[in-house]
Amino acid sequence: MGASLLSETWPRRWRPWIAAVLQSGVNVGVLLAVFSNFLMADIVATQPRWIFVVGVLPALLTVWIRYAVPEQVKRDDQEGFSDDPLARVARRRPHVQPPCDPHERNGGGT
Repeated sequence: MGASLLSETWPRRWRPWIAAVLQSGVNVGVLLAVFSNFLMADIVATQPRWIFVVGVLPALLTVWIRYAVPEQVKRDDQEGFSDDPLARVARRRPHVQPPCDPHERNGGGT
């Protein structure tokens, strides 16, 4: 789901970088878990439930982010967006003229 949201909200030129950050987040999380276990080795040896308390912190951070950060406007909902693929080409490349409507070419379709 994160990759889908990423492709809807980030500009095209930033998507590879943000995808890399998104994918490396798992590895950073594992390293932080190992480091917290190392720091709490004396406590965990006698009372292992405290390591689960540390594990709740990312969940609380996620809940806070969900409610504190405003919802991003999807690129589809922005002004000037059209479902017409020819209009998208014209918007991205203003020097390219979209082909005319075939009905107009034949005198209005009659």
